[in-house]
Amino acid sequence: MYRFPNTVASHRRQQGVVLVVGLLLLLVMTVLGVTTIKSTILEEKMAGNLRDKDLAFQAAEAALRDGERLVTCNNCSLDINGLTGLEMDCTTSGLCVANGDLDPVMDLRNGIGLEYGAYTGDTALPSDYSTPPRFVVEGIRYWPPGAPGWKVVYRITAIGYGGTSHATAIHQSVYKP
Repeated sequence: MYRFPNTVASHRRQQGVVLVVGLLLLLVMTVLGVTTIKSTILEEKMAGNLRDKDLAFQAAEAALRDGERLVTCNNCSLDINGLTGLEMDCTTSGLCVANGDLDPVMDLRNGIGLEYGAYTGDTALPSDYSTPPRFVVEGIRYWPPGAPGWKVVYRITAIGYGGTSHATAIHQSVYKP
């Protein structure tokens, strides 16, 4: 005749195993959850930084185009065929005669330069920008080979800021009237 094993004794040996297995599964799920949260936070930061970079790029482009409009303006105080209306030391405005002592990028970082919209009246920037973009126009005289006299080109340097002052973009163009 077959005898069944003692069920009471087998139950006593298995007590607590389910608890240990359950705790191990909870630990694994907690580690997975924390890892997922950290990954999501990192992706949010990356998306925010990309947005700030794009805002800074757009602000610098807007200021650069504003400087180019200033150079092409026929009724402005700037003489587009010479250096009239430009100052020598570039300490009060963003209209300068280029010389070896100027550093337009550092000037812009130190707050020298014209704010975006100074000559066009177009100051409708979104409120997302931390600081209005600025630009500097430098007049550069040169004598091209075979030319009868001096020519002038304008180097326009613009700085734009994104959602924070740490996100900056600097653009530069040379305009020949």
